Amino acid sequence: ILSVFEALTETGRDVSLPIGLVPPALVKGTLIEASEGGVWPGRVYVQGSDSFYRFGKQFADNVTLSEKQLLQFPQRPRNYKLPFFYSDGFFEVEIPPGETILTLERGFEHPVVRERVDLAPGEIREVTLRSSREIDMKSLGWISGDTHIHWAKNWWSENEDLDLLAMVQRAEDLRVANNLTLLQNSGPQIFTAPTQFPMGPAPGYCGPEYHIQMGEEYRNDDFYGHLIFLGIQELIEPISTGRGSGGPPGTLDYPTNRWAIGECHDQGGLNIEAHGLGPFHRSDVPC
Repeated sequence: ILSVFEALTETGRDVSLPIGLVPPALVKGTLIEASEGGVWPGRVYVQGSDSFYRFGKQFADNVTLSEKQLLQFPQRPRNYKLPFFYSDGFFEVEIPPGETILTLERGFEHPVVRERVDLAPGEIREVTLRSSREIDMKSLGWISGDTHIHWAKNWWSENEDLDLLAMVQRAEDLRVANNLTLLQNSGPQIFTAPTQFPMGPAPGYCGPEYHIQMGEEYRNDDFYGHLIFLGIQELIEPISTGRGSGGPPGTLDYPTNRWAIGECHDQGGLNIEAHGLGPFHRSDVPC
Protein backbone atom coordinates (compact mmCIF):
# COMPACT_ATOMS: atom_id res chain seq x y z
CA ILE A 1 0.00 0.00 0.00
CA LEU A 2 2.82 2.41 0.85
CA SER A 3 4.66 1.77 -2.43
CA VAL A 4 1.45 2.37 -4.44
CA PHE A 5 0.81 5.61 -2.57
CA GLU A 6 4.36 6.80 -3.28
CA ALA A 7 3.95 5.98 -6.96
CA LEU A 8 0.73 7.97 -7.16
CA THR A 9 2.35 10.92 -5.35
CA GLU A 10 5.37 11.00 -7.66
CA THR A 11 3.67 10.45 -11.00
CA GLY A 12 0.08 11.50 -10.49
CA ARG A 13 -1.03 8.41 -12.42
CA ASP A 14 -4.20 6.48 -11.65
CA VAL A 15 -3.57 2.95 -10.49
CA SER A 16 -6.19 0.20 -10.38
CA LEU A 17 -5.98 -2.21 -7.47
CA PRO A 18 -7.96 -5.47 -7.63
CA ILE A 19 -9.77 -6.26 -4.40
CA GLY A 20 -11.07 -9.75 -3.69
CA LEU A 21 -13.80 -10.27 -1.10
CA VAL A 22 -13.80 -13.64 0.63
CA PRO A 23 -16.70 -14.55 2.94
CA PRO A 24 -15.64 -15.50 6.46
CA ALA A 25 -16.16 -18.90 7.97
CA LEU A 26 -18.33 -19.35 11.05
CA VAL A 27 -17.27 -21.57 13.94
CA LYS A 28 -20.02 -22.76 16.26
CA GLY A 29 -18.33 -24.10 19.37
CA THR A 30 -19.43 -26.25 22.30
CA LEU A 31 -17.35 -26.73 25.45
CA ILE A 32 -17.69 -30.03 27.31
CA GLU A 33 -16.40 -30.74 30.81
CA ALA A 34 -16.13 -34.51 31.37
CA SER A 35 -15.96 -34.29 35.17
CA GLU A 36 -19.19 -32.24 35.22
CA GLY A 37 -20.91 -34.44 32.66
CA GLY A 38 -21.93 -31.82 30.13
CA VAL A 39 -21.64 -28.31 28.74
CA TRP A 40 -19.50 -26.06 30.96
CA PRO A 41 -17.97 -22.54 30.78
CA GLY A 42 -14.38 -22.02 29.67
CA ARG A 43 -11.73 -19.58 28.47
CA VAL A 44 -11.35 -19.77 24.68
CA TYR A 45 -8.69 -18.56 22.22
CA VAL A 46 -9.50 -18.50 18.49
CA GLN A 47 -6.49 -17.64 16.29
CA GLY A 48 -7.16 -17.20 12.59
CA SER A 49 -5.05 -17.89 9.52
CA ASP A 50 -3.95 -14.22 9.65
CA SER A 51 -2.51 -14.82 13.17
CA PHE A 52 -5.04 -12.44 14.74
CA TYR A 53 -7.37 -13.50 17.56
CA ARG A 54 -11.13 -13.36 17.05
CA PHE A 55 -13.76 -13.19 19.78
CA GLY A 56 -17.09 -14.80 20.58
CA LYS A 57 -20.24 -12.83 19.79
CA GLN A 58 -22.04 -13.45 23.09
CA PHE A 59 -20.07 -11.09 25.34
CA ALA A 60 -18.36 -9.02 22.63
CA ASP A 61 -19.81 -5.73 23.92
CA ASN A 62 -18.89 -6.30 27.58
CA VAL A 63 -15.47 -4.73 28.17
CA THR A 64 -15.36 -6.07 31.74
CA LEU A 65 -14.80 -9.51 30.23
CA SER A 66 -12.62 -8.47 27.30
CA GLU A 67 -10.38 -5.58 28.44
CA LYS A 68 -8.16 -4.95 31.46
CA GLN A 69 -6.73 -1.71 32.81
CA LEU A 70 -2.99 -1.03 33.04
CA LEU A 71 -2.79 0.24 36.61
CA GLN A 72 0.73 1.59 36.06
CA PHE A 73 -0.93 4.60 34.39
CA PRO A 74 -3.52 5.75 36.98
CA GLN A 75 -3.68 9.32 35.67
CA ARG A 76 -3.97 8.24 32.04
CA PRO A 77 -6.10 5.09 32.08
CA ARG A 78 -5.19 2.60 29.40
CA ASN A 79 -6.84 -0.73 28.67
CA TYR A 80 -5.51 -3.67 26.74
CA LYS A 81 -7.54 -6.24 24.82
CA LEU A 82 -7.38 -9.78 26.13
CA PRO A 83 -6.44 -12.45 23.56
CA PHE A 84 -9.16 -14.80 24.82
CA PHE A 85 -12.87 -14.63 25.56
CA TYR A 86 -15.15 -16.30 28.08
CA SER A 87 -17.88 -18.67 26.99
CA ASP A 88 -20.80 -20.05 28.96
CA GLY A 89 -20.33 -23.31 27.06
CA PHE A 90 -21.46 -22.22 23.60
CA PHE A 91 -19.88 -19.68 21.27
CA GLU A 92 -19.91 -18.42 17.69
CA VAL A 93 -16.94 -16.75 15.99
CA GLU A 94 -16.54 -15.40 12.47
CA ILE A 95 -13.03 -16.10 11.22
CA PRO A 96 -11.05 -15.75 7.95
CA PRO A 97 -10.86 -19.00 6.00
CA GLY A 98 -7.76 -21.14 6.39
CA GLU A 99 -6.08 -22.87 9.29
CA THR A 100 -7.61 -21.86 12.61
CA ILE A 101 -6.36 -22.79 16.08
CA LEU A 102 -8.94 -23.18 18.86
CA THR A 103 -7.74 -23.45 22.47
CA LEU A 104 -9.69 -24.19 25.65
CA GLU A 105 -8.35 -23.42 29.13
CA ARG A 106 -10.00 -24.20 32.48
CA GLY A 107 -7.74 -23.33 35.39
CA PHE A 108 -4.74 -25.21 36.74
CA GLU A 109 -6.33 -28.62 37.25
CA HIS A 110 -7.17 -29.12 33.57
CA PRO A 111 -4.75 -29.68 30.68
CA VAL A 112 -4.94 -27.20 27.81
CA VAL A 113 -7.06 -28.48 24.91
CA ARG A 114 -6.07 -27.36 21.41
CA GLU A 115 -7.58 -28.20 18.03
CA ARG A 116 -6.64 -27.11 14.50
CA VAL A 117 -9.27 -26.85 11.78
CA ASP A 118 -9.00 -25.85 8.11
CA LEU A 119 -11.95 -23.66 7.17
CA ALA A 120 -13.29 -22.91 3.69
CA PRO A 121 -14.75 -19.50 2.73
CA GLY A 122 -18.33 -19.26 3.93
CA GLU A 123 -18.16 -22.59 5.76
CA ILE A 124 -20.14 -23.16 8.95
CA ARG A 125 -18.20 -25.58 11.16
CA GLU A 126 -19.39 -27.08 14.43
CA VAL A 127 -16.51 -27.78 16.82
CA THR A 128 -16.59 -29.46 20.24
CA LEU A 129 -13.74 -28.94 22.69
CA ARG A 130 -13.63 -31.44 25.55
CA SER A 131 -11.62 -31.22 28.76
CA SER A 132 -11.48 -33.22 31.96
CA ARG A 133 -9.96 -32.63 35.36
CA GLU A 134 -6.42 -34.02 35.42
CA ILE A 135 -6.15 -33.72 39.20
CA ASP A 136 -8.86 -33.07 41.78
CA MET A 137 -7.23 -30.82 44.39
CA LYS A 138 -10.48 -30.51 46.34
CA SER A 139 -10.42 -34.24 47.06
CA LEU A 140 -6.88 -33.74 48.39
CA GLY A 141 -7.99 -30.97 50.77
CA TRP A 142 -6.99 -27.95 48.65
CA ILE A 143 -9.54 -25.37 47.47
CA SER A 144 -8.74 -22.95 44.65
CA GLY A 145 -9.63 -19.33 45.39
CA ASP A 146 -8.93 -15.67 44.76
CA THR A 147 -8.71 -13.29 47.71
CA HIS A 148 -8.77 -10.08 45.66
CA ILE A 149 -11.60 -9.50 43.19
CA HIS A 150 -13.46 -6.24 42.54
CA TRP A 151 -16.40 -7.36 40.40
CA ALA A 152 -17.23 -3.95 38.98
CA LYS A 153 -17.30 -2.55 35.48
CA ASN A 154 -13.99 -1.28 34.12
CA TRP A 155 -14.64 2.27 35.33
CA TRP A 156 -14.83 0.78 38.88
CA SER A 157 -17.81 2.79 40.19
CA GLU A 158 -20.61 0.52 38.89
CA ASN A 159 -21.40 -3.04 39.93
CA GLU A 160 -21.02 -5.80 37.37
CA ASP A 161 -23.53 -8.66 37.17
CA LEU A 162 -22.68 -11.43 39.65
CA ASP A 163 -24.11 -14.00 37.20
CA LEU A 164 -21.12 -13.16 34.99
CA LEU A 165 -18.73 -13.66 37.90
CA ALA A 166 -20.29 -17.06 38.56
CA MET A 167 -19.73 -17.95 34.89
CA VAL A 168 -16.11 -16.72 34.90
CA GLN A 169 -15.53 -18.51 38.20
CA ARG A 170 -16.47 -21.82 36.61
CA ALA A 171 -14.57 -21.07 33.42
CA GLU A 172 -11.43 -20.50 35.52
CA ASP A 173 -12.28 -23.42 37.87
CA LEU A 174 -12.04 -21.00 40.80
CA ARG A 175 -13.97 -22.50 43.69
CA VAL A 176 -13.95 -19.48 46.05
CA ALA A 177 -14.21 -15.88 44.83
CA ASN A 178 -13.85 -13.05 47.35
CA ASN A 179 -15.52 -9.92 45.95
CA LEU A 180 -14.08 -6.90 47.80
CA THR A 181 -15.85 -3.60 48.48
CA LEU A 182 -13.62 -0.49 48.40
CA LEU A 183 -14.04 3.26 48.83
CA GLN A 184 -12.61 5.83 46.41
CA ASN A 185 -13.07 9.23 48.09
CA SER A 186 -11.13 11.58 45.81
CA GLY A 187 -10.59 12.36 42.16
CA PRO A 188 -13.22 12.72 39.44
CA GLN A 189 -15.39 9.98 40.99
CA ILE A 190 -16.34 9.32 44.61
CA PHE A 191 -17.90 5.91 45.13
CA THR A 192 -18.12 2.72 47.15
CA ALA A 193 -18.10 -0.44 45.01
CA PRO A 194 -18.73 -3.25 44.38
CA THR A 195 -21.80 -3.50 46.56
CA GLN A 196 -23.93 -6.33 45.17
CA PHE A 197 -24.49 -7.67 48.72
CA PRO A 198 -23.47 -6.86 52.30
CA MET A 199 -20.46 -8.60 53.82
CA GLY A 200 -20.66 -12.39 53.96
CA PRO A 201 -21.74 -15.15 51.56
CA ALA A 202 -23.51 -13.89 48.42
CA PRO A 203 -27.06 -15.33 48.49
CA GLY A 204 -27.75 -17.57 45.50
CA TYR A 205 -24.05 -17.91 44.64
CA CYS A 206 -22.87 -20.37 47.28
CA GLY A 207 -22.86 -24.14 47.09
CA PRO A 208 -20.75 -27.18 47.88
CA GLU A 209 -18.56 -26.69 44.77
CA TYR A 210 -18.43 -22.92 44.10
CA HIS A 211 -18.75 -19.99 46.50
CA ILE A 212 -18.81 -16.17 46.20
CA GLN A 213 -18.14 -14.15 49.37
CA MET A 214 -18.28 -10.38 49.89
CA GLY A 215 -15.26 -8.90 51.68
CA GLU A 216 -13.47 -5.57 52.06
CA GLU A 217 -10.32 -3.85 50.85
CA TYR A 218 -9.27 -1.35 53.55
CA ARG A 219 -7.03 1.28 51.90
CA ASN A 220 -4.36 3.77 52.87
CA ASP A 221 -2.49 4.74 49.71
CA ASP A 222 0.67 6.57 50.78
CA PHE A 223 1.65 5.22 54.16
CA TYR A 224 0.13 2.04 55.60
CA GLY A 225 -0.91 0.27 52.39
CA HIS A 226 -3.97 -1.76 51.48
CA LEU A 227 -5.44 -4.64 53.48
CA ILE A 228 -7.95 -7.37 52.66
CA PHE A 229 -10.53 -8.40 55.24
CA LEU A 230 -12.10 -11.83 54.66
CA GLY A 231 -14.94 -13.48 56.53
CA ILE A 232 -16.22 -10.28 58.18
CA GLN A 233 -19.88 -9.64 58.94
CA GLU A 234 -19.98 -5.84 58.45
CA LEU A 235 -17.94 -3.25 56.57
CA ILE A 236 -15.20 -1.71 58.70
CA GLU A 237 -15.41 2.07 58.40
CA PRO A 238 -14.05 4.35 57.11
CA ILE A 239 -12.94 1.78 54.43
CA SER A 240 -10.21 4.20 53.20
CA THR A 241 -7.97 6.66 55.06
CA GLY A 242 -5.41 9.29 54.06
CA ARG A 243 -4.77 11.15 50.84
CA GLY A 244 -5.93 9.40 47.67
CA SER A 245 -8.49 6.68 48.27
CA GLY A 246 -9.41 8.27 51.62
CA GLY A 247 -9.82 11.86 50.45
CA PRO A 248 -8.03 14.97 49.13
CA PRO A 249 -4.57 16.12 50.26
CA GLY A 250 -4.56 16.74 54.00
CA THR A 251 -6.84 13.81 54.84
CA LEU A 252 -5.54 12.12 57.99
CA ASP A 253 -3.96 8.67 57.95
CA TYR A 254 -6.33 7.71 60.73
CA PRO A 255 -7.44 5.38 62.15
CA THR A 256 -4.38 3.21 61.72
CA ASN A 257 -4.43 -0.16 60.02
CA ARG A 258 -3.69 -1.78 63.36
CA TRP A 259 -7.04 -0.58 64.71
CA ALA A 260 -8.85 -1.83 61.58
CA ILE A 261 -7.14 -5.23 61.85
CA GLY A 262 -8.41 -5.47 65.43
CA GLU A 263 -11.95 -4.74 64.24
CA CYS A 264 -11.59 -7.46 61.60
CA HIS A 265 -10.47 -10.00 64.19
CA ASP A 266 -13.31 -9.00 66.52
CA GLN A 267 -15.74 -10.02 63.75
CA GLY A 268 -14.00 -13.39 63.36
CA GLY A 269 -12.37 -12.33 60.09
CA LEU A 270 -8.94 -12.80 58.55
CA ASN A 271 -6.66 -10.00 57.35
CA ILE A 272 -4.02 -10.29 54.64
CA GLU A 273 -1.96 -7.83 52.60
CA ALA A 274 -3.56 -6.75 49.33
CA HIS A 275 -0.66 -6.18 46.91
CA GLY A 276 2.40 -4.74 48.58
CA LEU A 277 2.22 -1.68 50.80
CA GLY A 278 0.89 1.36 48.98
CA PRO A 279 -0.85 0.92 45.60
CA PHE A 280 2.15 1.48 43.29
CA HIS A 281 5.12 1.40 45.65
CA ARG A 282 6.21 -0.16 48.92
CA SER A 283 6.17 1.50 52.30
CA ASP A 284 8.63 1.04 55.15
CA VAL A 285 5.72 1.05 57.60
CA PRO A 286 4.47 -2.42 58.54
CA CYS A 287 0.75 -3.15 58.64
